[in-house]
Amino acid sequence: MRKLIVLIILAGAVFASNRPSVGLVLSGGGARGGAHVGILKYLEEKHIPVDYIVGTSMGSFMGGLYASGYSADELAYFLTHTKWENYIRSNKPRKKIPFRRKTLSAQFPGNIKVGVDANNNITLPTGVFEKQSMLYILQKKFKDVLFINDFKKLPIPYTAVATNLANGEVIPLSSGNIAKSVYASICVPGGFEPITLNGITLVDGGISQNLPVQIMRKLFHPDYIIVVDISTPFDKDKKFRSYDEVMTQQIDILTRKNVEDTIKGLKKNEFLITPELDGYSFLDADKYDEIIKKGYESAKKKFNEISFLALNEKEYDKYRQKHRYKPHNKIPVIDEIEIQNNTYISNKIVRSKIHQQIGKKLDFEQLQKDLMNIYYLMYFSSAEYKVIRKDAKNVLVITTQPGWNVNGDIRAGIAFEDDFNGHSDYQVRFEYNKYNLNSFGGEWRNRVEVGKRRLLQTEIYQPVNSTQEGYVRVNGYYEKVKHYVTPQFLLDEFSNVDEEKTTPLYSLNYGGILGLGFNMGSTMQVEVGMKIRKVNPSTDLFVYDEVNGEFDYITAETTQRLTQFYGYYKLDSLDNPFFPKSGLRGGLGYMQNISAFGSHVKYSQAYGELAGAYSFGKGTLVPHVKFGATLNSGGLDDVATDGNGEAVSVQDVEAYFHLGGLFNISGRPTYYTSGDQLIYGSLNYRYSILSNQFLKSITSEAYIGCSIEAAKTWYKNRTTFADTKTLVGSSVYIAIDTIIGPLYLAYGYSDTSNQTVYFSLGRSY
Repeated sequence: MRKLIVLIILAGAVFASNRPSVGLVLSGGGARGGAHVGILKYLEEKHIPVDYIVGTSMGSFMGGLYASGYSADELAYFLTHTKWENYIRSNKPRKKIPFRRKTLSAQFPGNIKVGVDANNNITLPTGVFEKQSMLYILQKKFKDVLFINDFKKLPIPYTAVATNLANGEVIPLSSGNIAKSVYASICVPGGFEPITLNGITLVDGGISQNLPVQIMRKLFHPDYIIVVDISTPFDKDKKFRSYDEVMTQQIDILTRKNVEDTIKGLKKNEFLITPELDGYSFLDADKYDEIIKKGYESAKKKFNEISFLALNEKEYDKYRQKHRYKPHNKIPVIDEIEIQNNTYISNKIVRSKIHQQIGKKLDFEQLQKDLMNIYYLMYFSSAEYKVIRKDAKNVLVITTQPGWNVNGDIRAGIAFEDDFNGHSDYQVRFEYNKYNLNSFGGEWRNRVEVGKRRLLQTEIYQPVNSTQEGYVRVNGYYEKVKHYVTPQFLLDEFSNVDEEKTTPLYSLNYGGILGLGFNMGSTMQVEVGMKIRKVNPSTDLFVYDEVNGEFDYITAETTQRLTQFYGYYKLDSLDNPFFPKSGLRGGLGYMQNISAFGSHVKYSQAYGELAGAYSFGKGTLVPHVKFGATLNSGGLDDVATDGNGEAVSVQDVEAYFHLGGLFNISGRPTYYTSGDQLIYGSLNYRYSILSNQFLKSITSEAYIGCSIEAAKTWYKNRTTFADTKTLVGSSVYIAIDTIIGPLYLAYGYSDTSNQTVYFSLGRSY
């Protein structure tokens, strides 16, 4: 009897060790790949083992994580709880980029990009979505297996499939950096930036082999293969009315034919699972919960065919011990840090961002943050690391590659505004920023504008240390701006002006600026400096000649020289300059005219503002307050004291605070009233009515909103705060965040029943 029991145990052991091997092939299909997770969950519940995995695109992503030790439940949580818009994005998070770049981008609304590459060629990005942000989440999820270079040594042997962009060849990736290999497999051309591995530029594997059964057969020779196809069948009736639909069809065309050919060639030991995913596209990342359930149900329906692969509890425990563990890297102690920087930027700048301590174990989490901060400097397409053995030491090697616009940016913008009350203005802008002046990141900025504001401007911006915190900037400009002003803003001597209408005033302003500043991180900046300017406002007034009894135009103009010392503090942590959902923007400033340096007037001015964005679901509330105070000054129709105590008018139109126009006492005409003192407060609420969370960074988001504003502006030498009327305005609007800037259609209503309709595109002047 005992011999019989021993024989049975031995036979069971032999049977268990000789069980048939199972390969799992996972296709690509974008967000539809969430179905892979549902299938893995069902296979786990039914104790069906997976001995090998080969995946393409989303199949390589989910398959690679599962092969690295993640459970199906962990994958489901990862998919459904990750804010994918933080990683699948067409631009860097605004809160993280340098303060100067943040300021410049706000002056050019929209996402149209043209750059100058490392070879000084005008170029466009190689993909809509940036590589580094997606690599960040991949490296974070694969951190425990990043030092396993042979993917056959993972808990489950694994291969990702990519495509050689040069010739369309299928490229199986079975070794190297697993995070980069998965990225290569998922980077849809035209979507993500391509990646170069071992000298080959790679893109999404779905183009060449979206259902890589042949690679599974060739590399692993399993006894049975479970094949999962989540690709999208052709929809002959599809209407191509959006970017999403066109891009979906492009991917379907590239991938579907090779899938159909593969399915036709399946063998008897290969079992196909096709989840019912009608109505779900590769972009539906916000529907992962539903898609995962669809995958689970599809595996359940297939169970009768594959049930013979299921193991009993004891056998499955042995399988789990061998294949379902989570490996842990042996964390190296770093002896040296080496910078391999392939750009003109100084190695000191790159090194200043790395916080890894020599003689300490590699701090993976901090290193990941440091690499992203290097990337956010906006010179590099990627910032990566590896640890090598060199002269019996562990060397942390940081490698950077130049960005597609490393040598410059070319920006263009258009703006248009009409209040349907006689005032319509346009603005066309063009700017070229040259970035490679020197290794500290010196820049040369040149701008031309025509329209309401005519501008010629050039500026040198030079960081003075390796951290790029301190800087010097020298600016020269010539501008002429058209304002619509009311008669009270004009000189007293023209008493016969029609007081019911505003009149154009052209402010000519030219000069130079020398500024010394300091950037405090990416959200704050302080600067002091000097401006030397000449101003020459002029306007044609329609006046009544009492002698001749006729109306005629009279030109009023004058010229003044201003020498001003200034200082300011600025804060900007908004996530979007026009439609923010979080963050703050504000600042304080002070300016003093100095007659000893040639200024024709002597007055000082202080100002400040603060705005914040607070979101609640789809709604966002933006409170905004600001103030301005001018000393020793009157208006254009009053006098100020110059350095000799003489009475002179201040001719600088920009020295005054103006009210009127959309969100600036809505309902009133632009430049309805002005003064040298100001206090202002507003509340703006908007609600998102159209949004695509997955592609939020490249598609439009639409809002409905309303605002209420209250303010006072007055001339200190004429009246007091208490005697000045509080102006109140309100608005309701529809707005769209378009690729060329913010678009508004608004209705404004003021406390005096003034009503104005506004249409505004690319608002930034």
